Amino acid sequence: NLLGNAITFPPAHSEVEGATSTEDGMVQFQVTDHGRGIPAEKLGSIFTRFEQVDSSDARDKGGSGLGLAISRSIVERHGGKIWAQNGTLDGTMFFFTLPSALEVANPTLPLTELASRDERPTVLVCDDDGNVVTVLSAVLARRGYRPIGATNGPDAIERVKIDRPDVILLDLVMPGSGGAGVLAALRSSHHTRDIPVILISGLGPSTDRGLADQVDGWLIKPIDDDRLVRTVAMAIAGHQSQSEVLIIEDDEDLATVIQALLERAGLSVVHAGTGAKALACCQTSPPQLIVLDLHLPDGDGAELVAALRRDGRLAHIPLVVYSATDVADEEKEELRLGRTLFLTKSRVSPQELEDRVLELIDYAIGRDRRADQTRSAAMS
Repeated sequence: NLLGNAITFPPAHSEVEGATSTEDGMVQFQVTDHGRGIPAEKLGSIFTRFEQVDSSDARDKGGSGLGLAISRSIVERHGGKIWAQNGTLDGTMFFFTLPSALEVANPTLPLTELASRDERPTVLVCDDDGNVVTVLSAVLARRGYRPIGATNGPDAIERVKIDRPDVILLDLVMPGSGGAGVLAALRSSHHTRDIPVILISGLGPSTDRGLADQVDGWLIKPIDDDRLVRTVAMAIAGHQSQSEVLIIEDDEDLATVIQALLERAGLSVVHAGTGAKALACCQTSPPQLIVLDLHLPDGDGAELVAALRRDGRLAHIPLVVYSATDVADEEKEELRLGRTLFLTKSRVSPQELEDRVLELIDYAIGRDRRADQTRSAAMS
């Protein structure tokens, strides 16, 4: 955008200069033109939307007044800043800074050797919208990851072969075969089948259970920064961030609200409206966490907990008892499975319930990781 402006608005055949410099871990870029310059009172406002130095510019040479505003947004999202000042004789100088990707003690090392020293986890971000790739990559870079981008399936597959990323963020809806086709290609090759894949979609994982079972995470657009980073970290750690939560609730409306919140947090949610259906779900595919309403059409929640306790695979599942009334202290022991929380609907909103569920999921994954480490140490 800066180069385009510098070429378009100054007189024909005038010179445009570009330069870079580094200082304190930041790289400064400079673009200088030799046009008529910008009035001093306009220098502070040209980066706002629809602001133009002279409306005749838009009529004569095109322009929406959005280019500099978009440029500022991109630079600031990458942790930099952008500004302009008039030249000493004529024209305008535009500057922007970005954090340096590599701060190396010996800058004379070959680029290939510098790259080999980058030990950050690599994340391949694949989305046909280049702006999405840019924004997600910026978030990941700020959190200590090395992002690489692709905007179509074939490029993504090629980058996977070359870069061997630690995890892949894959948009589900893209031209051609889409994310499902890319996933099938990755899973069909023994070189790439074990790389964790996180799907990105506008819909939740409940829309395609078969696909959800093949991936290590599912993010729903728009994607929250913290949720993105947590999902990537969990996938790299070797645990499915696409954790399954069983909601046992006979109130269909409330269950729908809770399911939507948890799926937006990247969790796979199964709903059971009765104790019998819940028990069958647990025995078929044990969830990572249960949210339980105590008053069910076919029995009391305590009876279901007792049945789960009798099954060794299910006795230690984390549980959230989300009941209409407070649970008496003497009843709580009969309702415990694994780590158990007791929440009352009138005092804890569905949004707060979401936070508690995510905390318990993180605890459960940490517990499983510690168990894996213990088993590995015993085997060695």
